[in-house]
Amino acid sequence: MNLEIETWGRLDYEEAHRRQRERVELVRADPGRAFACLVEHPPVYTIGRFGNLSNVIDPATPVRKIERGGDVTYHGPGQLVGYVILHLDRAGLSVKGLVSALEQILQRTAARFGVKGAGREGARGVWVGDRKLASIGLALTRSVTWHGFALNVATDLTAFDRIHPCGMPGIRMTSLSIESGRPVSLAEAVDAARVEIHTYFDRSRSSVLGR
Repeated sequence: MNLEIETWGRLDYEEAHRRQRERVELVRADPGRAFACLVEHPPVYTIGRFGNLSNVIDPATPVRKIERGGDVTYHGPGQLVGYVILHLDRAGLSVKGLVSALEQILQRTAARFGVKGAGREGARGVWVGDRKLASIGLALTRSVTWHGFALNVATDLTAFDRIHPCGMPGIRMTSLSIESGRPVSLAEAVDAARVEIHTYFDRSRSSVLGR
């Protein structure tokens, strides 16, 4: 599997969605290819295919219904979004395995800023104590995954006040900047995530080849 990491900068959600679809088709045509696309969005709320609109507290909040799993969340400036597009069989992963991989990548990314994140039983993503640092939601099209993760870096967390994030009333969100005690730039987070993505999948590929 040849993993290509792309950095898209700040990009409208609709354009990023279109680019994802393009790469899904590329991977379907050649399962040996894979993509990790790192991007920042202007403010937008998205809700997964089985999400409940009652988790949108403010009815004036526009919500984009999308294909991934999970419920409602927020994307906006200061948040690192990663779209992971790969063929599960070629990667040697299950959906559950990919979720675990993304959690590990995000935990290691956070650790580079002195932040100790962890998983939580029954709740996807990365947590720092009772505060959620990163969310994960995937879609699957004929064994090809897309969508991915959202890591709060220097995000305006008040944007989450108008929803029940991930369908969990009362959830507390946090960011790398808050937990590290210093401003963390998106560029720093992108650089750290690129390293951890490469490291994880290079190691995993070696493990598969060595079986």
